[in-house]
Amino acid sequence: MRLVSRTEATTRRLTYIAPISVDPPPGSFRYRQMVAARERLFEGLDTHTISVSGGTWQVRVYSICEEPGAWWLQLALEGNPEYTVTLRTPLHETAPEILFRLSRWLTNTSQAEDVLTVA
Repeated sequence: MRLVSRTEATTRRLTYIAPISVDPPPGSFRYRQMVAARERLFEGLDTHTISVSGGTWQVRVYSICEEPGAWWLQLALEGNPEYTVTLRTPLHETAPEILFRLSRWLTNTSQAEDVLTVA
């Protein structure tokens, strides 16, 4: 986990970014690559607003964990109603793709279960 400034700490105070599960040596190319990927994912999702016909939600990232081949994301969708979402997604999936998936789910929540299965 990287140290953040006081202003970043305010926005990330409840965020946990798990260590890399494979544990490459700190400072190695693989380690730097995975840290950068987690940061891009966090920055692409946290505080992003999703608007669909059913309402508007702001995304808050609570945690990002890695397993071989996948990310586990714990997100809050702040709006009316509020949701807490745990999402498993491939490592190659980008923040815009995840936001699109969440938008599609929010559009259909009145007709579907409140469960999003991604595997």
